[in-house]
Parts: sequence; C-alpha cells; structure tokens
Amino acid sequence: MRICVFLFCSVIAAQLFGQREDYFQQEVNYKINVLLDDTLHFLHGQAEYEYTNNSPQALDKIYFHVWPNAHRDTETEFAKQMLQGTGGSTRFQYSKRSQRGYCDSLDFQVNGEELRWEDHPQYRKEVAIVYLNTPVKSGETVTIKTPFRVKIPLSFSRLGRVRQSYQMTQWYPKPAVFDRKGWSVMPYLNQGEFFSEFGSFDVSITLPDNYLVAATGELQEQSEKDYLAAEEERSNIQLQTTPPNQMAPFPKSSKRLKTISFRQDRIHDFAWFADKRFYVQSSSVNIEGKDVKTYAFFTDREAGLWMKATQYLNRSVKFYSDHVGAYPYSHATAVQSALSAGGGMEYPMITVIGLSGDAESLDGVITHEMGHIWFYGMLASNERTHPWMDEGMNSYYENRYMKKYYGDLRKLSDFLGPLDKVFSGESDLDYSAYLLQQRPHRCQAVETPSQDLRPINYFLSGYATPAMMMRYLEGYLGKDQFDAAMKTYFENWKYKHPYPEDFRASLEESTNKNLDWWFDGMLETTNELDYKLVSVKDKTARVKNTGEINGPVNVSALKDGEVIWSTWLEGFEGSQDIAIEAEGFDRVMIDPEIYMLEGNRGNNLIRTNGGLFKRKEGVQVKLLDPIETPDKHTFRILPAIGWNDYNGFQLGVATYSSLIPQKKIQWAAAPMFGFKSKTLSGIAEVRLNTHPDFAQEVVYGLKARAFATDANDNFGYSVNTYKATPFVQIELKPKTPRSSVKQHLSLESQFILQESPEFEVDTSVSFVGKETTLFTIPELSYSFVNSRRLHPYSVKSSLAFEQYDGITGDPERYLKLSVEGNLSINYTRFKRIHLRAFAGYFLINSRRESGALSNALTRGSFALAHQGYNDYTHSRYFFGRSDAGRNNGFLSQQVAMEEGQFKTPFGPIALGQSNDAIVALNLSADLPLDVPVLNMIKPYADLGWASDRRPIATESPILFNGGLMLDVYDGAVQVHFPLVSSEEIDLALRSRGNYMNRISFSVDLLKLGPFKLPQQIFTF
Repeated sequence: MRICVFLFCSVIAAQLFGQREDYFQQEVNYKINVLLDDTLHFLHGQAEYEYTNNSPQALDKIYFHVWPNAHRDTETEFAKQMLQGTGGSTRFQYSKRSQRGYCDSLDFQVNGEELRWEDHPQYRKEVAIVYLNTPVKSGETVTIKTPFRVKIPLSFSRLGRVRQSYQMTQWYPKPAVFDRKGWSVMPYLNQGEFFSEFGSFDVSITLPDNYLVAATGELQEQSEKDYLAAEEERSNIQLQTTPPNQMAPFPKSSKRLKTISFRQDRIHDFAWFADKRFYVQSSSVNIEGKDVKTYAFFTDREAGLWMKATQYLNRSVKFYSDHVGAYPYSHATAVQSALSAGGGMEYPMITVIGLSGDAESLDGVITHEMGHIWFYGMLASNERTHPWMDEGMNSYYENRYMKKYYGDLRKLSDFLGPLDKVFSGESDLDYSAYLLQQRPHRCQAVETPSQDLRPINYFLSGYATPAMMMRYLEGYLGKDQFDAAMKTYFENWKYKHPYPEDFRASLEESTNKNLDWWFDGMLETTNELDYKLVSVKDKTARVKNTGEINGPVNVSALKDGEVIWSTWLEGFEGSQDIAIEAEGFDRVMIDPEIYMLEGNRGNNLIRTNGGLFKRKEGVQVKLLDPIETPDKHTFRILPAIGWNDYNGFQLGVATYSSLIPQKKIQWAAAPMFGFKSKTLSGIAEVRLNTHPDFAQEVVYGLKARAFATDANDNFGYSVNTYKATPFVQIELKPKTPRSSVKQHLSLESQFILQESPEFEVDTSVSFVGKETTLFTIPELSYSFVNSRRLHPYSVKSSLAFEQYDGITGDPERYLKLSVEGNLSINYTRFKRIHLRAFAGYFLINSRRESGALSNALTRGSFALAHQGYNDYTHSRYFFGRSDAGRNNGFLSQQVAMEEGQFKTPFGPIALGQSNDAIVALNLSADLPLDVPVLNMIKPYADLGWASDRRPIATESPILFNGGLMLDVYDGAVQVHFPLVSSEEIDLALRSRGNYMNRISFSVDLLKLGPFKLPQQIFTF
C-alpha cells in the first residue's frame, strides 16, 4: 500500500508541477538487523531490500555501493584523494591494517536463490554488480537479501570509531541511484558526498545496554525512550557539577544486550551514533501546529557550549521551515562526536558535529547541518556531481540565519586571529576567499563535480560562491519573490532528485525571468562579472559592462552614507545611461549592498560633491595591512630595518600595494639609509600579473636592490652594488585542476652595477675613488614541482650566459647549465628524509682551465659551498658578503643554500670551486622524535666533487661533510654544526681556529617574500 501511495503521489506531482515527462524515481525500502561487537569492533548484519523499478525499462542488474571498503587499503579512491594537494593527509596512509575497515560476508539472494555478483571493474570492492536471475520489469518489485559484516575503522573520515565511540554512517550496502541519466555509481570520497534512493527504513540495532544511541528515524521501544528520559535527568544534574571540557573515561560495556529499532518513511539514508558517555538534552519546536522533538547528544568535551544546542536546533528548524518549507519529521537531532571530514556532517533527521570552539561557531555548524535535511535530505540532488545544489543553497540560508542572529557575517579579519585589529579585512570571509582565487584565475566553475575541485575550490564552488550567487538572485528578484520561488521549488521537488536543469526550470517559471546569465554564465563558467560607473552628470549615470557576463546591475544614489534611491537594471552589453530619480544625493554607486559577485569593486563609486578623489571615499594610512580596500586610497607603510657589516644599521620606510587579493599591478619598496656607510640602500619590486589563455599566469616584473658590499675602515670607504632584474615568469596550466604539479618558465636579465675601489701607489697606498663595472647576465630557467603529500619532489634547470672583460682586459664569456633535483621521502606520517642532487657544467667557458681562486678573477664559477664572495649574481642576502673572502669573523661563516649546498664555510680557497663542472649530493632527515624543539634538529650530510682543469692540478678529490643543523621555518634560518668531514675540508676547518669558528649559518629571506603571502594563506 505504501508503494502504491508513493507512485500515485509521484504521478500527481508531475502533473501539477510540470516535471519532465521522462522523470521517474526508484524506491528502496530497507529492513536491517545489526549486532555491534564493541570488543573487536565489528558489525554483524542482515539486510533486506524491497526494490521497486519505476523506470520504463526492465533491469537485469542492480549496483550496490559497499562504501566501508573504501577503508580497506591505501589503493582506494578515498585513500588516494586523502594524499592529494599540499593540504593532504598521510594519516590513513600510515595507519595500521588493524585500524582500517572493510565490509565482507555478502551473499545476495532472491527467494532463497543465490545471485551472481562481481566487483565493479573500476571501483573494486566498493561497488558490487548484482545480477538478477529474473529481470525486474517496469512497475515490479523484487526483494533482495544479504548478510554483511563491517570491520569498523578508526575515524579517518565519516564512518569510524574512537575507542568505543561509534559513528555509523555509510555503513551498510546500499543500491545506487538509477534515473533518467542512468546508474550513478561512485566510490566513497572524503571530498564528495552522496546520492541515494528514497524509501523507508526499519533498522534494529543490538548492542550492550549501557550505550546511548542517537539515530535517524523514530525510536520504537518504550523502554529505550524511558532510558533516554532517565539519562536526560541525569545529564541535567551532572552538567551543573561537572567542569566543562573534562573528558570522562569510557565505562565498561554492560554484559547485557539490548535491541532497539528505528523506523522512518521518505528518507534516503540512515545513520546512528553510539557512546556510553553521552549527555542528553531535549526540547521541542512547533512547526505548523505540530511539535518537533529536538535532541542534543554530547560528551564532556564542549559540554558548556552544547547545553544550548537544543536552542540552536529549535531556531534552525523554525528558520528553514519558515523560509523553505515545513519540517516533516518527528525529531531533529544533533550529536557531538568524532568527525574527521569537516566540522559537521548531515544525515536524514540527524547531524554529527565536531569541535566548534565557541558558541557562535557551534550555532552556525548546527544550523548548516540541520539545513541539509532540506537541501540533501528532502531535495536529494546528486551531491557528488552537483555539490552546489545542497552545500551552496544551504550555505545561503545559513548566512541569512547567522546575519539575523549575529549581525554581519564574519570578516576576513576575524580569520586572521590576533591581527584582526590591525588588518582591515572589511569583506566577509567568503567573498575574500573568492577574490583570493578569482583574481589569479584559479577558480573553477561552480558546476564542477566534487572530485574534480581543488580543496579550496571545493569550499568556494560548493559552498561560498553559490551562496553569494543565491544572494545576488535575492537582491535582483527582491526577497519576497525570491523566497516564494524557492518555496515553490521545494514543494515541486521534495522527496525527489532534482538536477540543475530542474532548478532552472522551476525558478524561471516561478519568476517569469530569463536566467541565462545566472545558469549559463555564473554557474557554468569562471567568467568575470564587472560593471563600471563611468560618469555622473546632473541626474544621469552612465554604466559600462566591462566584464564577460551580462548579469543584472544595481545602481543606487546615496546621501550621507544611506541609500535614498536604488534600481535594478537587466544585464546589458556596452554602456547604458540611467536616470537617477532622487534629489540631494552626494554619491552614486553600483551595488552598495554587495549583492553582485564582482571581482573588481574599485570602479563602482563616484562622489558628486567633487573633491580630489571622486572615485574613492578619501585617503587612509595603514600599518601592516596587506588587504585591499577598494573604496579608499590607502597608503601602507611599515618601518624598514636592516643591518649588514658595511651599511651598518639601516632604517627606512617600507611601502607597498595591497597584496590580498592579488591586483593586476603590485609593488613593494623599502628604501633605507645606512648609518655606517652614509648611503641609501634597500629593495623594490613591481609586478604586472596577467592571465592569458596559453598559461595559468604570466608575471612581468622588475626587481631592484642596492646595498654596500664591502668597506675599508682604514681608508674610510664603502663600495655599493646596484642590481636591477627585469623578469618574465610563466606558470604553465596544469593538466588537471587538482594536480599537485606546478611548472614555471622564467626569463630574467640581471644588470649588476658594481663599485670597486681605486688606489694610487706612491710612497704609500692611498684611496683615490671608485670605479664602476656593469655586468649583464641573462638566465633562462624551468622548474617542475610536485607538491604531493607523499614523497614530494621537484626539478629545476637553468641556463645562464655572461660576457665580460677579464682582469687583463681580454673578453671572456661562459654559458653554464645547472640541474637540481629534490626528493622528500616520507618514512612515517610526519617525518621525511630529504635528498637533493645538483650538477653544473660549463657548456662554454673561456676560463675553463684557469684557477677558481676568486670570482674577481673568474666569474661564474660553480661552488660546492656558496658564500658571499662567490655570489657573483648578488642574489642572496649576506651580512658580511666580503668577509668570507677574508675569512674574517663570525659573518664569514654564513653560507647560502645554492649550487653544491655544502654547509661548511670553506673560505677564500679554491677548494670545492670549478670553472668546469661540479656534482653534489645532499641529505638531511627529520629525527624520529616528536618533541617540539627537537623537531627542528636534523642530521645532514653533503657529498661532492668539483672538477679542476688547471694544468697544474692534481686529481680532484671527492669531498664530504656531515653534522647536525637547527632548521627554523623550513630553511628560512639554519645553523649547521659539523661533526665529520673529508680530510681536505677538515684542514680548511682547522685553519679557522676553534670549533665555534667552524659553525656555519644560512638565512633565506626569499622564503618570507611579501608576494608569497596570498599563496601562503590558501595553499591548497
């Protein structure tokens, strides 16, 4: 009878609401009995599926998802996805076999007859193809039974356990969806959710009787209802005396077992959570005259926050019921439990929430997950293929809820922690995250399957961007018409499987609007929306579409910051004049309420009262604020402090453009004054960021720097080096958006103007001035970086050329090739061994057979140990650049991690230098310890050979050294303590004196460059 009613309602709904003529929907009714073994962590179950074929064709097979098998080994799609991207995790990769999970013991039968079944050829073990002995015809029902056993894994994602706390989700074999688009067969993924058939569930669970169970469906046993009521009374008393966040131990499991059962119609999934430590709270909320029971199950961990959880549940159920459609079920439950796949996860009638940190966050997560009972639970779209249809729509309503109860949404500055008072961060977090990806053209279209999205874009394309697009629709249509249209969509499609085309048809029919711009433009592409306010003359504003989408545009007139007139125009190409129907306005602005999802809001304002800055709201000076303020001219300044042995203490002012999000033109400059040298010094860089079709990004830029590079106190002079480097950097497009590979081509030309002292020798030596020499070094390089989470590696090759006058005035030249490879080998979850190889060879060198005693004599020579005096390109920062050439004091012990990367300060000798070729191998390793300070200590070893082609040279020795280093911030600062070395290096070190003089250090300020900041915020 239930099936007949369901089919009858489906037919009537299709007639009333104009659904597609080819729409059909299968029905699956479940009866599952399961026993929990909480000693060995197994489920032993029997499942019965009543499958009704409502399709127009007979089915000879049914696909079953067996998703617990995603946890069986490290070759599953889930395991592979966990490793992807720089934000990937190796936790599952390095788990023990006993900590993983699986599902076995399947034996599909119909009427006692065994069915042949096999693993899916692509998704082995996770998808079973069950062949029916007799095809089930259109309109017929078949009942399939099977036993099953689940080994419950640790909590790596959604299904799992933490000791004897169980999160039973995606835990039973489940028929895949079959609809007009065919079979929706998919593996389990951590990033990417689910799609299931509607029906009824009758689930019985047997387990020790001191477990509390929160589950989908209506609890059937009165004895268990009484037990929950008693536990709620106990919870109310205990919560008044138990300090929050003090985790209680797990009680011993009772030897007595209980069987509890849950039943529910019109749902497509079933989840349950069991823990012996749960507190229980309950309340109710009235929805259209019917009381909906609300439950909160939680542990001690955040008990102080969860005591208000039922209040949040009541508000959220009421909010969604008022704005989308009435809540139809008897209860709504939130559970605080272990979750390793985000902050919360939704299932019909129940949600699971991880740790939240504060009350507002907890309210937001509960509301978001409860909202999924509408956008997933009842509007059951294919979340894997169209994540925006549940996450994005739901996030829009969550944002409305949070704004109602907490005011403005969280800003980017809130995300920045203790710096929120310093940084502006006026845009909300979602919009800021969108701009961080949109400006450098790293977004992906909203209509992209979950598994194809990069992790940051999964948040953007699945959640944030479609939520902002929904708000754009709200502004354009008006809140009343928008709400009415969404309610119509809900009523048309609840308990069904809508696709994007169904949502579009419903919306366009409800609003009588052509929404091509929204569905074909914003949803399907990453094209930019941008309108520019060109001019305001008298009471006429001219607006130009400078973007790629003809979306509707809002134009408003303001007075004293308040909107006094506003209108929405249909989208257009080119320019359009708008008559402003208002008096006394002092500003005209495009979209002051920020409904439109524009990538550039800096051209939206004109002040009609004149002034110097007609297009901005004035001028501000900010300290330490890299965030864009599109409505103001902002001067960003910082104190600039530096020191080296020749400039002495340096003081100046750094100024820079906004860095977050990326602008087309960015710059930074830090001019300083050296108090010892009495000269100007500093650095500067300007970049033009472009995004042509043939590349991911092309950056044209110029870097400049000026520092004193030597000094002589006796003669009272210092010499400076000035360097300018124009460059082009090309980032190639990746093969797939989720690729962890980045490839760069770089072409730069280094112009180095180097001062040197001039002396006159008579009866004595006297300093008479300085001469300057210009060196020009063009260089082409290619880099390949695979930043995968497991065993990342990189390769870089460079080709550099220089023609110069030798010390005798004869022309000299060289063409040098170098190749560097890096590999990090994971030997535990958090520990790696780092291997590096370097090889350099001069394809041409007119000084190949000369000595490499100093780069003042022979430029461009390779070095196993890179120090200031042989940094002939002046690419590294040295505190005592020329001190190393004189073996003079502590500053001469600085080395740079270049070329051979030996961590030994050789000093001004030919050891390890070559005008012909060098080869080096470098090794360092993380210690197998988990102590914060000791994690920075790494053993290292260097092995190298430098060819000596001088006629008087003997055979070139193989050199090695090793020791321990202190590594801070992944190589930004290192201190090296040598312990062993080859004979030649040992002699060089002994000549330096005691052990303290043999210690070297390196400083790599390039790892902290300002233009790396946006990438460091969201490196996913």
